[in-house]
Amino acid sequence: MSTPLITVGLDKTIEDAANIMMKNKVRRIPVVENSRVVGVVTVRDILAVSNEMNGIMSNLIEINRLDEIVDGICDECGCMSDNLVSVDGNMLCPPACHGEDEPL
Repeated sequence: MSTPLITVGLDKTIEDAANIMMKNKVRRIPVVENSRVVGVVTVRDILAVSNEMNGIMSNLIEINRLDEIVDGICDECGCMSDNLVSVDGNMLCPPACHGEDEPL
């Protein structure tokens, strides 16, 4: 451990803890509340949260992405279209072009 003891308050974020750890070049930091140690945050903890958050953010971006309408060649039928929409990573023309009814 370092002297003086470097700590982070229970009310601080993971980002705050990471910044304190980087600034002080430490790999673990006690979490304190009312001058009592209530836990320890490590570099490994922060990396685990970081990787999980990246996955969550990618999923949120994907499901909240507005449908972009572009022109090009449909990945399903090969026809040229001026209103392709991305569906599961494929650029597709409207369902009516494939003999399907549009969703209600």
